[in-house]
Amino acid sequence: MQNNPEMMKSMTKMMSSMKPETLASMSQQAGMNMTEEQAKQVTEKMKDLTPDQMATMMKWSQRIQTLMVMVKQLYDAMFGTAMRAAASVMMIAIFAAWLFGYA
Repeated sequence: MQNNPEMMKSMTKMMSSMKPETLASMSQQAGMNMTEEQAKQVTEKMKDLTPDQMATMMKWSQRIQTLMVMVKQLYDAMFGTAMRAAASVMMIAIFAAWLFGYA
């Protein structure tokens, strides 16, 4: 999408012509609380963006989204069920070694 200028223009046009009520309801569906006043400010700012600024914004939003997915995967790997089970087994082994005098 970033490499297609026509798609970028249509996306910019769609975002700048979006009603504040629609943007507010979309943000609430995404889990963000945005008032209609805030949505109005966002749509006014979107109208002022040039296609280059919109492309930069899209590129960075994609990077941030990718980073958030990676962070979530790392968090799940570090604190997931398998790691908790391994930590529990290790703690039991350490306690048993201490109890029987090996540590």
